[in-house]
Amino acid sequence: MQAIMINKETIGLQDSYYYKDFIKNELTGAKWVKDRKIWQVEFSTGNIEKLQSIQCEISKEIITEYQKKKDVMNQVTAEKLTDETEPIEEMPIKANPYKHQIKAFNIACKLMNLFKGE
Repeated sequence: MQAIMINKETIGLQDSYYYKDFIKNELTGAKWVKDRKIWQVEFSTGNIEKLQSIQCEISKEIITEYQKKKDVMNQVTAEKLTDETEPIEEMPIKANPYKHQIKAFNIACKLMNLFKGE
């Protein structure tokens, strides 16, 4: 089975007949595309890790994007676990924010990739 990049949100699985039950039951967002004769699944770190566990041939483009997503998730986890935190950028509020508000702001900014200079 081969995994190819369809777009930023979707992965296509070619030569996947023998894995159709695995795809339907284990991968999120599985959908058969009849005219292209491939399975499409959502691009998520969980799906990539499951495909790696069954020795699926994954394109370099997908691996690169996977690493980026994994890095962001590691940063989010580190942000959640920290006790002291500072806003990435000035927050668009007038009041002094609480710690949980600063953490939520930082996590949202990292997930949405708002500040590319980071």
